[in-house]
Amino acid sequence: MSKFRMGKLVVTMKYFFTFIPAVLLTLISADFSGVYVEDEQQYRTYLEHARECGMELGFPFHFVTQNPSKLSPPFPYKFGLEMERITNLNVLPSFLC
Repeated sequence: MSKFRMGKLVVTMKYFFTFIPAVLLTLISADFSGVYVEDEQQYRTYLEHARECGMELGFPFHFVTQNPSKLSPPFPYKFGLEMERITNLNVLPSFLC
């Protein structure tokens, strides 16, 4: 294998191993940007807001929108990323993170 091809392979692998952690950290940021609810009143407020425009997740740009959860959770509770409730996934803002 020529020296040029070996150098190109190393550069490609470097970008690949940089890209994978970046994607994982971006997806994890969507889970950390949930809504924390402490009582029944905050839960009703959360449901009203989430029914109107959906729950937006992602940091620093919102790139995941999901429907509100229909749980009756014990309080305090954190509503975060639920894969089965995702209604919209904006790819461009996720690459900007």
